Amino acid sequence: MAQVESLSPRFVLVGLAAVSLLILASLSFIPAQHKSTFVAAALVVAGGACLMGRSTRDKKWIAYGVAYAAVIGFFPGYLRELPLHGLSNILWVFAVVWTTDIAAYFVGRTFGGPKLWPRVSPNKTWSGFFGGLIAGTGAGAAIVLVLQSGSGHLHWALIFLFSAIASILSQGGDLAESALKRRFGFKDSSFLIPGHGGVMDRLDGFWSAVFFLGMCLVVTRALRGGVV
Repeated sequence: MAQVESLSPRFVLVGLAAVSLLILASLSFIPAQHKSTFVAAALVVAGGACLMGRSTRDKKWIAYGVAYAAVIGFFPGYLRELPLHGLSNILWVFAVVWTTDIAAYFVGRTFGGPKLWPRVSPNKTWSGFFGGLIAGTGAGAAIVLVLQSGSGHLHWALIFLFSAIASILSQGGDLAESALKRRFGFKDSSFLIPGHGGVMDRLDGFWSAVFFLGMCLVVTRALRGGVV
């Protein structure tokens, strides 16, 4: 969506962005004392990708795109490798996002009603939003309560609260992706998954939820003196 001048620079752009994301995705397996070096390398390579834009506007949107993809490249691995609750972290994100999306679709189709944000996404309704919120919150809480043998170190009310926030953010990510495509006049963000809006459409809600949980854990570990 952020265009570059010719085919050759576009390949360089994609290559540089991919290298920076691979560096970030490997951080979970890198010793703590070397993480800062690899983060710096990723930033340098990503910065090179941003310079491939033909205008200030394109450079800005390329930077946003690399940052967007970096969340997917880093946080899922980071959440999964945590020793105590790595598996439940990932399953929680999938449970919230998938259940929210499915419930919002079917509840919205069944009950209809006022539109959520017609200018951005004309098919989404408030009934679907609340249906997805209730279902996603319940699914997320169920995953944690089952896999962690109760609430673990979190009170059950916090589990429901975090699940509700992630469900809302998941739907917000979906709307943001729709708004972004309308901003650029694109129907699909890519052609890798024909008929589904592109890869970003399959990951918009997941992006928001995994970023939310990832940042919560990064801040928590940092405050406790742990290695991020």
